[in-house]
Amino acid sequence: MTLLYEALVTPLYGFKLIAFVGGVILWILDLFIYPLFLAERFFLLGIMQAFFPLVISLAVFEKFRSLAYTFFKLYAAVYMLVPAFFLVNVFVNALYTEINTNFWTNLFGSDVSQGIFAPVVQLGSIGFIVFLKFKLYRRATSFTLRLFTN
Repeated sequence: MTLLYEALVTPLYGFKLIAFVGGVILWILDLFIYPLFLAERFFLLGIMQAFFPLVISLAVFEKFRSLAYTFFKLYAAVYMLVPAFFLVNVFVNALYTEINTNFWTNLFGSDVSQGIFAPVVQLGSIGFIVFLKFKLYRRATSFTLRLFTN
């Protein structure tokens, strides 16, 4: 009954409903981004663990010694992805808090959490954060790999 009243009284109720559903979907996606990249790291460490005996046995020969050094540098880089991901999480969480507490209020001049477009603002904020997390996790991965392997 409350939903019917809300739909009849509130303008753009369908728009709010679509924004709310989209925000929930993006929020669920946001929950799984970090485990997704950690699973990728775990997979890479598993592959490297499988090839470790081969690399060690080939390192005995002079020609393959540089392969072993490169392998160990790559192993350190993959191992160090977690601190990079942690820093991305700290940065993105601080940015999300700042966006929701100050940005929209200063932009619109009023409290947007009570307005008609509150779900749209939340959808935009969460969409931006999900996009930024994907981008920064990729950047952290490439930066960490380049930092340790070059």
